[in-house]
Amino acid sequence: MRNLMILHVLAAGVNVARIQGCVEKYNKFERFRCANMEQRVLTRYRLQVPAHVETMISGGDVRSYEWKTRDVSSRGAFLLTNGQLVENGTDIKVNLYLNSFSGSGSWVAMNGRVVRVESEGVGVCFNGQYQFSSNEPGLEM
Repeated sequence: MRNLMILHVLAAGVNVARIQGCVEKYNKFERFRCANMEQRVLTRYRLQVPAHVETMISGGDVRSYEWKTRDVSSRGAFLLTNGQLVENGTDIKVNLYLNSFSGSGSWVAMNGRVVRVESEGVGVCFNGQYQFSSNEPGLEM
């Protein structure tokens, strides 16, 4: 396909080396722009709610944590871990309790992966699938 494109370019009388040079400059610019740009495009909300979290540990055992969120977006959250850190890349299940002004609330369950570890907590990227429940859900992974 590439050779066919070059033949079309040559037939049109365009300098192929010049086009390749432009493509290389564009690719370098894109790599620089992406590396130096904030990756989040969704609004994060400062929202501190209870987070029931589970991780799978070696041997297939599940470890449970009771944490809180620092902020939340539709694609992720930062979880305050009270010094209980998990490794970057760890798959986790998160259940957040979203309270309403009327006093009733809902649980939202989602799976995610730890993408950032800091001294106060972890950044989690969700997989985009959510399950809502009015009852506290079971946390088994």
